[in-house]
Amino acid sequence: MTFQSIIQDIKSGKISPVYLLHGEEPFFIDQIEDAIEKNVLTESEKAFDQTICYGKDTDVRSLTDLLSKYPMISQRQVVIVREAQELKKIEELAGYIKSPMKSTVLVLAHKYKKVDGRTQFAKLAASSGVVFESKPIPDYQIADWIGNLLRDHKINTTPDVQAVLAEALGNDLTKINNEIEKIKLNIPAGTKLDRNLIDKYIGISKDYSVFELNRFIGLRDMPKVMKTVMYFNASAKKNPITVTIANLFSYFNKIYLLHQVRTASETEQAKVLKLGTLFFLKEYKAAAAKYTATQCEKVIGMLREYDLRSKGVDNVSTTHEELLKEMCTKIVMV
Repeated sequence: MTFQSIIQDIKSGKISPVYLLHGEEPFFIDQIEDAIEKNVLTESEKAFDQTICYGKDTDVRSLTDLLSKYPMISQRQVVIVREAQELKKIEELAGYIKSPMKSTVLVLAHKYKKVDGRTQFAKLAASSGVVFESKPIPDYQIADWIGNLLRDHKINTTPDVQAVLAEALGNDLTKINNEIEKIKLNIPAGTKLDRNLIDKYIGISKDYSVFELNRFIGLRDMPKVMKTVMYFNASAKKNPITVTIANLFSYFNKIYLLHQVRTASETEQAKVLKLGTLFFLKEYKAAAAKYTATQCEKVIGMLREYDLRSKGVDNVSTTHEELLKEMCTKIVMV
């Protein structure tokens, strides 16, 4: 079953006796667990018929005893096992799962690792209830996922804004969802999300961000690079040099990779560079026209050197502000 179909079933009252939620991406597991918490029992019923336990603090025997009890005041009891990956001998739950109580809803939140689908435990869970593997979203699909999430929240947007959010927030789905929830609380439904609103509510500055610095360096636009460096140095605590170096390293690594796949299709290039949209590919192509593969190698070497110097290696007195200005100047002039 898909994530969307599971959520829809839960909201419509179609509840399974067993939910085995496993996989590397915790976000979808949390969302399904949250949907069960909100839709199976009322708030007053939860006090009597909902139990939340943790895998490392319980055992299969105690859990089986709990699962076999009847609800006190409602039609169902809900038992949620968080961190189920820590439950020792979890496969011994197969005996209960083979014939689960119809009045019990068991939720196994087995995060960060897969359950072997070939085991009897997993097969019985699939035949008795719902088994969902929560897989990470590939980096190149994050922007589209953000767009769908914004539409679900009735927030209008454009592909370039989705791309900015994807580039700035990375692939942490929980973080992305929290930031979008923050936006939703502050703007009316149907509002078009633009760069100004992103800057206001998330803090991704349109004019002075590490992404703009990357772009200016990629274009070898020295005046704008220096203007951005001055802004960064004026608020160094908000813009630590280590973060700037890490972003520049990722940026030039992508430019270097683009040189390696220059004959591939744009779709394949975006996939290799792990871009959420073709929108940013134009920027990397523009930078690749300014920096050869050999020059990219030199820049990556420089970034390693300045990363060490920023941490005190072979550097006694040069400040981070001076290092940033020196580094960016050398990169543009390479």
